[in-house]
Amino acid sequence: MDKERIVVPSVPEAGKRDAKGIYIPAPVSNAIKFGNLVFTTAKPGRDPSGKLVDGIEGQTKQIMENLSALLKAAGTDMEHVLKAWVYLTDLKYFEQVNKVYAQYFKVPPARTLLATSGWFDPNQLIVIEVIAGIP
Repeated sequence: MDKERIVVPSVPEAGKRDAKGIYIPAPVSNAIKFGNLVFTTAKPGRDPSGKLVDGIEGQTKQIMENLSALLKAAGTDMEHVLKAWVYLTDLKYFEQVNKVYAQYFKVPPARTLLATSGWFDPNQLIVIEVIAGIP
């Protein structure tokens, strides 16, 4: 069984800009399909241009839309998410995140939520990664 890299042009690839503003891609894939599973990397709330969306609700919505696009390209959808990991910079955002996050699932997946810090962009408030099954 081979693994397949999932690429969606509207979902920015991981990476960062150097001191001259040149984008340096990270050695990661946005998503990998393996058998009947899809694994995503932890996605920040960046729009198709790569700009970080404002606010916790905006970032959460953008992440969920990006994850949805990746899963669709892999042949599945948010209803088949089995496990999610949510990383927040501050637990004060918990309720706001849940408000947006819940809109994407009829049956919520298993989830781990952690508070963390130290990302490249200090305005980044959240990242989410998932594993989904392919029906």
